[in-house]
Amino acid sequence: MSPETLESFKSFCEIAGVVVLGLAFLFGAGALWMANSLGAIKERELNNLKLETAHANEEAGQANERAAKLEVEAAKLRFQLEQEMQKRSPRALTSEQKAIMAAELKGKVSKVTFVVQKDLESKAFALQLEVIFQDAGAKIFVSDMAAGEVPHVPPGVLMYKPGGATGEDELKDDPVYKALKKAKLFGGTASQPFASLERGPQGPMLQADGYVLYVVQKMPW
Repeated sequence: MSPETLESFKSFCEIAGVVVLGLAFLFGAGALWMANSLGAIKERELNNLKLETAHANEEAGQANERAAKLEVEAAKLRFQLEQEMQKRSPRALTSEQKAIMAAELKGKVSKVTFVVQKDLESKAFALQLEVIFQDAGAKIFVSDMAAGEVPHVPPGVLMYKPGGATGEDELKDDPVYKALKKAKLFGGTASQPFASLERGPQGPMLQADGYVLYVVQKMPW
């Protein structure tokens, strides 16, 4: 090979080397750019995913908060409904009340007159009381209040004891008072028998020498 040809080949190799280095640089730069671009895309996607997750968690939290509020409101409505049902349901003595009254009254009361308002609920409730007093050994008399009469007496069963009483301090040893009080049925006392009556078929008009129990209609509250 002549010196001229050798020199030309050497120059070609140098140029080719420079070209190869340039291409390698370009490929390296391109690869780095692509890697950076892919990293940026992945970072954006990750940030978007984080934002979506945070938004979903916030919506879930708000939904749980709304559900909790709705449950509180539902509980209030259930309580109000139960109260309304109790107000409207007829009175009934519990087993505990019956046992308490039976223990306090057994053999201690000879006769009782029930003065009952003329409505079905009052009569049904009075009948439950009459059974207890009768089982305790008392003779029972029943008188109806005059039609349309609604006496202004406290809730519960109002009582008159023989001889009268003006307050609970005078009743502390009275068996009927103790029975009604322990059974949470005591509604007050009267100093003398009262009420305009329709004479009942089972007994006399009111007398001051016997117990009188007043059973009036259930209060609407």
